[in-house]
Amino acid sequence: MWHNIKEWFGKMLGISQIEETVNKTVVLDKQLQNDIKLWLSVFDGKAPWNDEFVPSLGLARSICKEIARFVTFESEASIAGNEHDGFLNDQYQKKYKDLYKDVVTLLSASRFVYKPYVRGTRIISKTVKVGCYFPFARNDNDELISVAFASRIVKQLNKKPFYYTLLERHDWEESTQIYKVSYTGYRSEDENELGRKIPLSDVAEWQNIKIDAFEFKKIRRPLFVEVAIDEAIFAGAIEQLKQADIKYGYANWEYEAEQKAVFADYSVMYKTGTKKDKDGNFVKETVVLPKGKDRLFVGMNMRLAEGQNPLVKHGGDIRFEAFYEGLNQEKRLVELNSGISYGTISDPDKVEKRVEEVRAGQRKTVAVVRHIQNVIQEAHEKLIEVMDIYATIYHEQLGIPQVGNYTTSFIWGDSVSEDFAAEYERRQEMVKNGQMKFEVFVAWYHGIRITFDEQGNIEDNAELNRILPLAKIEQQVTESPKEETSVEEIVGESDEEGEN
Repeated sequence: MWHNIKEWFGKMLGISQIEETVNKTVVLDKQLQNDIKLWLSVFDGKAPWNDEFVPSLGLARSICKEIARFVTFESEASIAGNEHDGFLNDQYQKKYKDLYKDVVTLLSASRFVYKPYVRGTRIISKTVKVGCYFPFARNDNDELISVAFASRIVKQLNKKPFYYTLLERHDWEESTQIYKVSYTGYRSEDENELGRKIPLSDVAEWQNIKIDAFEFKKIRRPLFVEVAIDEAIFAGAIEQLKQADIKYGYANWEYEAEQKAVFADYSVMYKTGTKKDKDGNFVKETVVLPKGKDRLFVGMNMRLAEGQNPLVKHGGDIRFEAFYEGLNQEKRLVELNSGISYGTISDPDKVEKRVEEVRAGQRKTVAVVRHIQNVIQEAHEKLIEVMDIYATIYHEQLGIPQVGNYTTSFIWGDSVSEDFAAEYERRQEMVKNGQMKFEVFVAWYHGIRITFDEQGNIEDNAELNRILPLAKIEQQVTESPKEETSVEEIVGESDEEGEN
């Protein structure tokens, strides 16, 4: 049913309407509600401070996408067991391919819900975003046990929009292990209202819901999984994100204000031509400027004094370096307050640090990545458990054995799942012994996905090409016996050798 239903983000209705309808209170702190609204607006480039003069630089989105790339890099997950579990793995893999998008959602909004369901001979797992589900109760382990999922369809009737909202209630009674599901449909002419209750049969997309309410017995857990972290990854850098947008606006204005122009008196912008007016007098015609130069000249009545130049140049040198440095500094503050290493979104070439400090900064990102991976893995183990419960209940419909005995496997890529220091030394030794190309080592260290051609050579990679020169300098620093050698000293030595 869900593939035809337009996702509803809760923007049309307030939480109070949902609470009144189901006669329950949403267990989501008011401050957290406001924070999530702010985080999503910043992520979407529509923060309260964004306007035509202060456009969004998109840093929040960039951070989420970059960290999600680190989290999912070379990741794998699978389910093994009998025929029941093989079916489970096939269904799970179809959801696992969305992992990158799910991690971006988690990092930007701090939470979402996995909601599996059975349709035909498949088990489908839907990612329900904030605003499309409303939590009503949690158990002592802070696990969500009562929730309403909301979806909306908009239909045009006689050129007028009508809003059809489906509320799907899920309630799990932990003590009795009884699980209740109920559906209620609503229709409204106002997108801001839930409207009146209607039969589910009134909406074609809902007609496959044969029963308005039903329950399962002996269910060991809720049939949905909330995935949550404390806050959006960029939550601690909101003020710095704002300042970065403002500085970006300043830079845009600098380019706009310092555009080259020539203010010209009308006396030189027009000439006496060959055309005559109705009285037979020759009329002034616009000077035909060379192609592309017409935007350079601005005509005006300058009221020239005798001997005054009819052409006035406008435009100065753009203060690129000053604006760029200021903006890059704000990016570094964003990185600092987001708990990620310098150079993630700022210019890595401007990170004037010794190599060990660069490594220490890199480990900050590794710590964040590992935490997110742990959260995702725990959630996916619960998701698989819910899918297994559905497979057991609907085994005849799905055409599989009723009982399985599955095992799960998660691989997160050796760049973050193994001991970093030990793995770094092991790979560095392989490079020294000629067992690994230096470029492959650098790609592993920086989390760059590389590909190889048929001859086994690394295919051209812009990101790797950008980092390699600094990596080679770092290698020289590591191998040099000189104490406290800096990157700048190495660069200087290289220049001197070149001159000799």
